Amino acid sequence: TEIYTLSLHDALPISPSGQVTVLHRGAPLVSPADVATTADREVVVVDFQGSLFRIGATGMVQVVSGLASPIRAAVDHNGDYIVTALSGKALLRVSPSGTVGTIVSGAPLNRPLGVAVDGSGDYLVADEGANALFRVTPQGQVTVVHQGAPFRLARGVAVYPTATLP
Repeated sequence: TEIYTLSLHDALPISPSGQVTVLHRGAPLVSPADVATTADREVVVVDFQGSLFRIGATGMVQVVSGLASPIRAAVDHNGDYIVTALSGKALLRVSPSGTVGTIVSGAPLNRPLGVAVDGSGDYLVADEGANALFRVTPQGQVTVVHQGAPFRLARGVAVYPTATLP
């Protein structure tokens, strides 16, 4: 399976032919907010109620870490989970073993929502509160890619895996 989506309390794989099955249904997923995939074909689910889960191919759910108000996730080139968290206005790095580190917290981040990893390994963060798209290095250096019009409530970002910003 190459495509995963979330529906209420479910993690759903979608086959190339469009067939939808259930990878996992129900608890402990309460308010799943985002899904990402790892290079080793596991599924990472951010639950807004405060958890980051990893779901294996058999549907077994493992709590990776407890987080405050996680909202979106991506997986970086090292296999770490990059998570935006509304609490603390933060961009977090969570190792597969559950170690949480803060990449950047507070200004200029205001309400970080979307996150993606570009081809160089930098993180792109769509910030609804700042009406901005930020580039953040793995070391936490933040630069503004664009801020203001025409952005209105910037919420998501996607990037081709090989794309990099100048």
